[in-house]
Amino acid sequence: MSFPLHVYTSNKSYLFQATITSQTNEFQQIRISGRTRSIVLQNNIPTLRTQTLKGKKIHWALIEGTISDPKFLARLIEALEYELIVNRKS
Repeated sequence: MSFPLHVYTSNKSYLFQATITSQTNEFQQIRISGRTRSIVLQNNIPTLRTQTLKGKKIHWALIEGTISDPKFLARLIEALEYELIVNRKS
């Protein structure tokens, strides 16, 4: 499944293409692609949904690629959580 991902910073807006590449009962991997680079992030949302652990925090791991700015990574994860949880893309 593929969907657009909008990431907003204080002075700029970015548009990425997010694709759920792998999903099991334990984890989900998402490839985020820009014009020239891509990264793969993994989360534990399927585990939290199957065990109905609504109060638990989502764990994210950078599996492939690099991001030099940790604040941008936090904004990217925030946008992903909004799409995956609120808009139910997964």
